Amino acid sequence: MKSFFENKPQVAVLLFVFLVVAFILSPFWLWQFKPERTLDILIVDKTVPDQSYREHKGLTWVLNNEKYTKGNGEPYSAKEDYIGFKHETAHSYSEGRLPEKLDQYKVIYLADLYGVYEEEIYGSIRNSAGSNSGLIYGGLLQEDVDKLENALVHGKKTLIAEFNTFGSPTEKAVRKQMTNLLNIHWTGWTGRYFSEMDGQEVPEWIIDQYNLQTGKWDFQGAGFVFVNVENEIVVLGEQELTGKGLNFVLTKQGNNFFKENLGSKYRYWFDIIQPLNDDEVLAEYKLPVSKKAFGKLAGYGIPIQFPAVVHYENKHYSSYYFAGDYADEAEVPGIYQTVGLTLWRKKTEGDDSFYWSTYVPMMKRILYEGL
Repeated sequence: MKSFFENKPQVAVLLFVFLVVAFILSPFWLWQFKPERTLDILIVDKTVPDQSYREHKGLTWVLNNEKYTKGNGEPYSAKEDYIGFKHETAHSYSEGRLPEKLDQYKVIYLADLYGVYEEEIYGSIRNSAGSNSGLIYGGLLQEDVDKLENALVHGKKTLIAEFNTFGSPTEKAVRKQMTNLLNIHWTGWTGRYFSEMDGQEVPEWIIDQYNLQTGKWDFQGAGFVFVNVENEIVVLGEQELTGKGLNFVLTKQGNNFFKENLGSKYRYWFDIIQPLNDDEVLAEYKLPVSKKAFGKLAGYGIPIQFPAVVHYENKHYSSYYFAGDYADEAEVPGIYQTVGLTLWRKKTEGDDSFYWSTYVPMMKRILYEGL
């Protein structure tokens, strides 16, 4: 007994160290106890100009973090588990097509259908934001939307689509069929917030087109660029803004659905849509613009408040449309086997990361509701 009491300080230290290590490792071992759930989800991404897979990598991280597995019990791979443009060698590729039968899939996620262009594969481009070079592969095709429509009306499925699902280079008739499935109307306008309008961030084709319209691109600092189907360019400079990025705000319906605060700043590509039913809007964008800029936008028919997330449901299927490039996240953690990372990143990064503050918790709720 004497030796035990003599060693009590050492035992206390060891116990303390054990508890500290257990606490630090708890997010990892708690994840191991989470139950796996089988979810066959079809991910479609035609915009894969390189092997970063950034247009859908953010989605596969959410699936794996939530322990959704494929039918064979394996986790999802950003490199393998999608239909679309796939790299084989430096300059060779394959063009994926939707399966003829989609019966096995509970969820269909259209991550990005904009496509891949010649200069992105065969030559250097000024930046990764886009180019008007020739299209190699992309756009929503008639056969795509026909297969989707047939699958949705004959099975209880969830369709999730985001920008760019039906914008350029998708043809008008196909776009109309797709927006009907989502129960929305596309105004023809897309836009993006840029933190630096005078640097390499703005695509060259936007600057060239603007110069043709007005004579000279001379913007500096932050700003918004709007482009319509006729390639008409409208620009708001920093002096016309009252904030940085689009304000993402839940509606009353969104608050009831998500049951947590998902408000944040969105700072990437978006499109301007109109709902066919206002009650289906779960979140809205609000442009941080001055009164003078409000009048300028009104002249082009561009609203300062418009839907960000629309949820439609009928007796056959349910759908969600994200009017932004939400799953696009370049810096996804290499590890997903952890609990609490989403909450921690949301608390620490706040408005600096739309992905952690809004997209990840939003997707977790949508997936949970869909199963």
